[in-house]
Amino acid sequence: MSHLTGEVVFLIRQFLEEKEFKNAIRWLETDSGCYFNMKYFEDVVTKGEWDEVEKYLSVFTSYDDNCHSLEMFFEIKKQKYFEALDKSDYGKAVEMLRKELTVFSVTHDNDLTKMTLLLRSPNFRANAEFSMYGDTKEARSNVLEMLKMSIEENPLFRDKLQLPNIENSRLQRLINQSLKWQHHHCKNPKPHPGVQTLYVDHSCGQIYGARAPSGVTTQLVSCDFPPHVAPGAGTHLFYILYNSDGIYVNHPSSTNPEMVYHTADYESNEQSHTWPLVNHGMTGEMAKSRVWKPEEMSEQSQLHFLRLPDTSSSAQITRLIYTDSGEAILALAYNGLHKLWKWHRNEQNRDGKATVKFLPELWRPATGRLMINDLSMTKPEDAVACLALTNNDAFVISGSGGKVSVFSIITFMNRATLAPPPPTATCLALNPQDNNILALGMDDSSILIYNVRMDKMEGKLEGHQDRVTGLAFSTILNALVSSGADSRICVWSTEVWNDQANKPVHISSGRGRNPPRKNRVQFHQDQIHLLVFNETLIAVYEAPELKCIEQWFRGHSTGPITCATYSCDSQSVYAAFESGDIIVFSAALVLQCKISPEAYLTSSPRKTVYPLAIAAHPRDPSQFALGLNDGGVLVLEPLDQTQDGVL
Repeated sequence: MSHLTGEVVFLIRQFLEEKEFKNAIRWLETDSGCYFNMKYFEDVVTKGEWDEVEKYLSVFTSYDDNCHSLEMFFEIKKQKYFEALDKSDYGKAVEMLRKELTVFSVTHDNDLTKMTLLLRSPNFRANAEFSMYGDTKEARSNVLEMLKMSIEENPLFRDKLQLPNIENSRLQRLINQSLKWQHHHCKNPKPHPGVQTLYVDHSCGQIYGARAPSGVTTQLVSCDFPPHVAPGAGTHLFYILYNSDGIYVNHPSSTNPEMVYHTADYESNEQSHTWPLVNHGMTGEMAKSRVWKPEEMSEQSQLHFLRLPDTSSSAQITRLIYTDSGEAILALAYNGLHKLWKWHRNEQNRDGKATVKFLPELWRPATGRLMINDLSMTKPEDAVACLALTNNDAFVISGSGGKVSVFSIITFMNRATLAPPPPTATCLALNPQDNNILALGMDDSSILIYNVRMDKMEGKLEGHQDRVTGLAFSTILNALVSSGADSRICVWSTEVWNDQANKPVHISSGRGRNPPRKNRVQFHQDQIHLLVFNETLIAVYEAPELKCIEQWFRGHSTGPITCATYSCDSQSVYAAFESGDIIVFSAALVLQCKISPEAYLTSSPRKTVYPLAIAAHPRDPSQFALGLNDGGVLVLEPLDQTQDGVL
C-alpha cells in the first residue's frame, strides 16, 4: 500500500482503539499487515497456541522470504514437534515430520535427522543434544526470545513494530477540518452549522424554510473542534480536501497556488531478485549519489572512512560482500574464517544501513560458533577463495580450496557441503532467478552446474583451457559468462547450457608472453554490458557478442590491479591496486578520482598494506568497502557535498 494509505489505516486503528473495538483492531492489523502487535504475539507463544502463532506470523512473512523468517518458522515447528513428543503424541509428531517439516529438509537436514531419531526414545531429554531443553514453560520462553530477536532484525518488520506518534483523535480532527472547509464554501452558510451525516458533502442549503419532516426529531451534532497549528511549523496548510474518489489530496498553500498529490496504491516490485555482484531490479530506495571530488585525494580530511572493529585474526581478506539489505558486510579471510559486521537500527541510524558514521558490531551467534571453510584438502597458499550470498541473505555459499559449504548466516551452522575436491572450486555464482542453481568454476577448466536443493549436478560445461576464474549470470540474456586463466571469455546459454561465444581478453602490448591469469567478470545493471578486469586491464564488453567497447590499461605507477567492481547503480567503477591506490572511474572508464593510500590508511613501517577485495554498497552508489591484506576491512564514502562544502 502507498504511504498515505498506510497512514489512513493507522488513523482508523487509533479511532478503533479509542472506542475500544478490540476485535476490530486485531482484524485491521492482520488484514492490512501494517502493524505487528508484539504483545499479542508474546501472549499466544507463551500459551503454546502454535497454529495461531503461525497464522499471525504468516500475515507478515513466509518461511522463504529471508533467513530470519526461515529460522522463525523452523523454531516454531520444532517447538511444536517437541511438545508433541512431550505428550507422547507420536502420531502427531510423525505427521509433522512428513507434512510440516519437509520444507526445511534442504536447510536443516541434520536437525531433521536428529529429530526423527528422537521418535525411538521414550524421553527425548535423555539425548545429550537436547538435555538442556527444560520444561515446556522454559522452552517456550527460550523460543519467544529467539523469535523476538529475529523479528527485530528482520527487514520485513521494519516500521511495523512501533505505532506512529499521533495526536489524540486525529481522524476526528481531520474530518472536522474538512467539514469546516466545506462549510466555508456553502452558498448560504449558517452561523452555527450542524452535521447530520458524513456520507455526503456538507451543505447548509437555504437559511430559512429548511425543515425536518413532521414528527421527526433531529439531533444536531456539533463539530466545532478548531484545527491546531503546530508551533514552529513551516508553510501553513490552510485547507485540505480529497477528491470524490479519495485518490487525490489537494491544498492551496502560501507558497504554491495549488498542489495536488496522487495517493493511489502501487505495487512495489517485492519479488525483484538481486545478487551480490550484479545488482539489477533493486528493491528499496537508492541513496542519492555523491560525487567523489577532488580528482586527487591524498589527505584523510578529503573523504570519510571507517575501519571496522575486529579482535579476531589478522589473516588477509580475500573476498568481501555486502548483504542485499545493505545492513551488514561479510568478509572471507585467507584462513577460511568468515567475519560478519552488522549495523543496528537506533535513534542515530534509523534505517540500520552500513555507514561510516557509526561502528557496527562484529557479530556471531550466541553459541559462539565460527563460520570456517574446510581447508583440510589444500594448502593455504594454493587455496582460491569464493563467496556468494543468496538473494534473501539467508545462506552463505563459500569455499577456500576444499569443499564448498552452505552456511546459515543466522546460526553459522554448516547446512551442506558440495563439490569435494578434486577438482577444486575456484569461483562460484548463484543464478539470481533461482538460487538453487549454482555455477561452480573449477581448477580443471570445467564449470559444474549444481542443483543445491536436489543435491545433484545438472550439467558440466567445457570450453576453457585453464582454471575458471570468474562467473556472472545475466537474466536478461539467459546467459552465464565465464572467464578463465586462459585469458578467454565464454558465453553459455542457461536454457540449453551450450557455448554461444568464446573470445580472448584483450592484452596490452608487451604482455603476450605472460598474459594475466586473474580475469574476473561482472554484469552491469542493464545485464548486457560486462565489466572484465585482470592485473593489467579494466574493460567493458557487450554481451552476448563479447564486443569490447571500452578499455583501460594500468600504468607502472599504480601496480597490478587487485580488484574492481561496479557501483550499485553501475554508473561508477571502483578499482583497487597493489600500490594501495584506488581509482573511481565512470561507467565509460573515464578516470574521475584517484585516492592514494595516505588518504585512508594508517602508515605501517613493517608491511605494505593494500586492498585485495572490494564490494559496492547495494543501495548507496557512493559507498564501497575494502578488504585489506592486513586483515582489516574499511568502508569509504565521499564527503557530504552540503555539509563539507565540496562543490
